[in-house]
Amino acid sequence: PTPPMGWNDWAHYQCGYTAQTILDNARALVKTGLAARGYDRVTIDDCWMAKKRNAAGNLQANPKRFPHGMKPLVKAVHALGLKFGIYEDAGSETCGGFAGSGQPIGGGKYHFAQDARLFASWGVDYVKLDGCNVYVPPGSTKEAAYRNAYAAEHKALKPYHIILLESAPAYFQGDPEWYDVLDWARHYGELWREGSDIAIFEKKNPDRPRFQSVLWNYAYNLPLGRFQKPGNWNNPDFIIGGDNGMTLAETRSQVA
Repeated sequence: PTPPMGWNDWAHYQCGYTAQTILDNARALVKTGLAARGYDRVTIDDCWMAKKRNAAGNLQANPKRFPHGMKPLVKAVHALGLKFGIYEDAGSETCGGFAGSGQPIGGGKYHFAQDARLFASWGVDYVKLDGCNVYVPPGSTKEAAYRNAYAAEHKALKPYHIILLESAPAYFQGDPEWYDVLDWARHYGELWREGSDIAIFEKKNPDRPRFQSVLWNYAYNLPLGRFQKPGNWNNPDFIIGGDNGMTLAETRSQVA
């Protein structure tokens, strides 16, 4: 009945994280009392996997970031009373160039069902499916290619009751098909990203102002209320309040 909320590494760390980073932030959700107020999910974003799949065709956790693999980390997060989310991509590669779940460029088989089984075996509760590098077969359209991919992911995750965050609408913002994609996305996932990425933390310029991107995301979300209902939610990207580049007043404004 309420939106799944929690913590994701991307807006602050991008690819600069390890299993310990994830666990430390999971503990912080509990310690600060945020988890008790509904911020009870810990989600790993891009860069967690190797560039290539193993001999069996399965995704592999990056051994430098996750020396013990993914399953022990999921177990540790669950032990804190939290739920665990993971990132994948509907295309051949993730936005960062790692192994995706979708068709190879030029055609080939999906990995959605195989990856769903793997995620379920690890105990994953939530999947964020990005939309970089989606292959559009000859004679098809971009919208049809995205719809087929997200429908396949929905079908793959359904037996495991894993929540799906779709990024499909974000890849059509400004296109005539945007509202069409918003309409069908509601049938495949519980959440859907529908526009621009929010400003991330940059180590080289840690105090650059970021509130303008918050205002932009707020503005384009305003007309989208009619698409959401309990159990089906728009996702205007991350809450960055409290991080560098945000004043206290700006933080309060975004959370409000």
